[in-house]
Amino acid sequence: MLGASLVGEILQGHYQVTKKLGEGGFGETYLAVDTSRFNRPCVVKRLKPQNQSTFKWVQQAFEKEAKTLEILGKHSQIPELLAYFQEQQEFFLVQEFVDADDLRKKIVRGQKWSENQVIFLLQKILEILAFVHQHGVIHRDLKPENILFYPNNQVVIIDFGAVKQVSTKVFNTQGMITSTTAVVGTQGYMPVEQLRGHPMLCSDVYAVGMIGIEALTGTYPLELDIDTNTLEVVWRHLVQVRSDLADVLDRMISYHPNQRYNSASAALQAVQELTKTVYPGTPQVANVPNINSTVPPTSSSQAKSAPSPQPTPPQPTPSPPPSLKQQPAQNLSSNSSSSNSSFSNSSSNSYNHSSNNLPSSIKYAGISRRIVADIIDKTILIVSTLIFDLITSGIDNHEEFWLRFLAEYIVLGFIYSLVMESSPTQGTLGKMLLGIAVTDINGNRITFEQAAKRYISKSLSYLTACFGFFMAGVTDKKQTLHDQISNSLVIRK
Repeated sequence: MLGASLVGEILQGHYQVTKKLGEGGFGETYLAVDTSRFNRPCVVKRLKPQNQSTFKWVQQAFEKEAKTLEILGKHSQIPELLAYFQEQQEFFLVQEFVDADDLRKKIVRGQKWSENQVIFLLQKILEILAFVHQHGVIHRDLKPENILFYPNNQVVIIDFGAVKQVSTKVFNTQGMITSTTAVVGTQGYMPVEQLRGHPMLCSDVYAVGMIGIEALTGTYPLELDIDTNTLEVVWRHLVQVRSDLADVLDRMISYHPNQRYNSASAALQAVQELTKTVYPGTPQVANVPNINSTVPPTSSSQAKSAPSPQPTPPQPTPSPPPSLKQQPAQNLSSNSSSSNSSFSNSSSNSYNHSSNNLPSSIKYAGISRRIVADIIDKTILIVSTLIFDLITSGIDNHEEFWLRFLAEYIVLGFIYSLVMESSPTQGTLGKMLLGIAVTDINGNRITFEQAAKRYISKSLSYLTACFGFFMAGVTDKKQTLHDQISNSLVIRK
């Protein structure tokens, strides 16, 4: 069984594996049914230790962390750990199946949540995280994919990195940790100390702050600028936001750990102060949960059933949401992949949204704006090519100048377009000046290969007597011929 797919296997005599949900550097995730409990759906996670240096010590560390997860699973908004065991030198966790959408489906690029929505999102996450931190546990991998939402806006946190951490450690024969082979976490949501392999409670606070900023600005964390002097994340210019909320978020994501809230409880206290001035009636955006209508409970030590939410004036008191343990497990085939591929770094972690997740208010760049941007870029390239030729060939070398100039222009243009359009700027200097960007068909940043395909296919637009360019004036998404060939869009920021 070592390394082979588990689909069709029966583990421990009663966990029948039915479907593979995902795979990543730390393990694999499967959907299964517990035949001893009326085919109750569950999630099986197979841990893949990065080495087998000292199996005995890896086993002991795994059991210790699994017991920690068992304690955390008693919280109504954390999946229950049903079993953990070892078979043929492989380690397995069996957890409660959670049939819900993850936050990634609700945080859409270019779509900004209201201040109220972000405040209550922060409160819901921090209340669960405060319970986790009270047990001395660091989640290590908080991100939208690991936060699930029920239709009633009940929040669930999944995919704790504690057991993942075991798989990255190398032990010596005395059971001492000698090295760590990988960092647990996701770029953009990890602060500097975690990237260096030293996560702290406030590292989780940083991740929650970045999630809040992502929802507020509609911008992915890796696309935000960094102040080169302070190394702090720069984001306030992207959205109009009340100063007290911005101050709380800035403290949550401070570069220096000692300047952040030291735990989720401290951050929660600050966020709860914000809720005292939150009022209902904020306009809702499509695809964003109506979390203004439910104020989560202030207690972080919930038992099995979720307590009644406490109202924040002047909002009405809603009826208590059902406990996580009471949620029906329906539509397994449609939702299982998004809600339970939590042990893997698969496609759900790559900001790959379906076309349905493109903001409905997206504005495609018109042909006139694109022509002006193209003229600016061509001017930049001509000047750059002349300077390059002068440096490499000298001022007196006039032989075959035009042939040499043309070759240099094409090469520099190729490099310039590919690097700029596939970078976080998502556009050449001309496009940036005109406020437009190149994206894939789903609104995401294009790859280097996609940028190359787009540049090369431009020749077809020229060969059609520039008709390929003017197609932007007649197509629905204002796509040129090379846009359509490379499956890309040019949009207004």
